[in-house]
Amino acid sequence: MALYPQTIFRLMGDRGLLLEFGDEISHQVNEKVRRMALAIQAEPTEGIVETVPTYRSLLILYDP
Repeated sequence: MALYPQTIFRLMGDRGLLLEFGDEISHQVNEKVRRMALAIQAEPTEGIVETVPTYRSLLILYDP
């Protein structure tokens, strides 16, 4: 399947949110991950502590 039609959001404890963009390692999926990470970094939001990109997902750590 590669790229999901819609991003899947998963709660990761009380301080994390995982965005899954696809189910396999591919250039298309990773490009979407990288674009989202760059967009978040370009417009810093209060409470976001760190972003951790992987090949197919993006972990957002925040301080509630």
